[in-house]
Amino acid sequence: MNELLNTTWKRAHQWQWRTRRRLYQQRHPQTTTPVFVVGAQRSGTSMMLRVFDLSWHAQVAHTGDKRIYQNGLLRSHDILHSFLYQSKARLTVFKPMNQLQWSQDYLKLYPELKIIWMVRSMPDVVNSCVRKWNSMREVLLNILKDSGTAGWQAENLFPSQLDLLKQTVHEGMTLEEAYAVFWCVRNLFYFELGLNEHPQVKLVPYEEIVRRPIETTQAIFEFADCPFDPQVTREIFTSSVGKNPQPQLSSEIQQACDLLTERLQTQVNQQKRCRKFQPRSTVLA
Repeated sequence: MNELLNTTWKRAHQWQWRTRRRLYQQRHPQTTTPVFVVGAQRSGTSMMLRVFDLSWHAQVAHTGDKRIYQNGLLRSHDILHSFLYQSKARLTVFKPMNQLQWSQDYLKLYPELKIIWMVRSMPDVVNSCVRKWNSMREVLLNILKDSGTAGWQAENLFPSQLDLLKQTVHEGMTLEEAYAVFWCVRNLFYFELGLNEHPQVKLVPYEEIVRRPIETTQAIFEFADCPFDPQVTREIFTSSVGKNPQPQLSSEIQQACDLLTERLQTQVNQQKRCRKFQPRSTVLA
C-alpha cells in the first residue's frame, strides 16, 4: 500500500511540475534547440532525461510519448519537425538511442541539433543488461545470419563492427560476452560516424555525472546553451557505480572492450582540455 501511495504521489508531483513548467514556457517562449540523448543501453540515458526534466527551460519527449515514438523509434521527420515547431522551450530533448546509428543524418537534417552521447563502463553496463534482459546472444547470431531481419541492431554497421561480430560471436558465448560485444558495437558508432570530430556532439561519462554531478551537468548545459540550475542534479545517485564483480569474458572480447574504453577516455580527456579555454556560462535558477 505504501509503495502504491508513493507512486501515486510521485506521478501527481511530476504532473504538477510539468504543468507549471509548460505555463512558464508559454509565458516566456523561445526558439527551441533539439537535443538527442543517446548511447548504448543501460548507459545513463534515462538519468540524463530526468536531469533535463527538472529544468524550467527544457521539454522532454519521453519514449512512451506515442506522438513522437513508435516501438521505441522516432516517427517521421515531418512529425518531428512539427513537434519542434510547437515547442516553446529552450531545449527539446529526445532519446532516440535505437537510432544512434543515423546520428550523422539527423545532424544534417537539423542544423541546430546537439547530441549528448552517454558512455558507461563496460562492466557496469554488462551487469545491468544481464539483470534486465537475456536475448542478446540470439540477436547477435541473427545479425550474422540474416541482418535484413535483425532490426535496428543491424542497421548501418561498418566493417569494423562486422569484423568484431564475426570474430567473437558464436553459439557457445556467454550472455555477459554477448552484451559486452554489443556495448562495443554501439559505442563504435561514435567514432565510425565521425562524431568524435563533430562540435555538436558531446561525450559524457556516466561515472563523472554521478561522482561530480553539479560540475559535469553544468558543462552539459553549457554545451546545450541552456541556463543551469544545480537543483536539476537532485535525483542523481552514486549507488550503481562498480557495485558488482567484473564479468568474465574471453580474452578477445576483453581486449576489444579495453581498446575501445581507452579511445573513449582519450576523447573525454580531450574535451576537458578544450573546455578549460572556453568561457563559462552563468548558473541561473
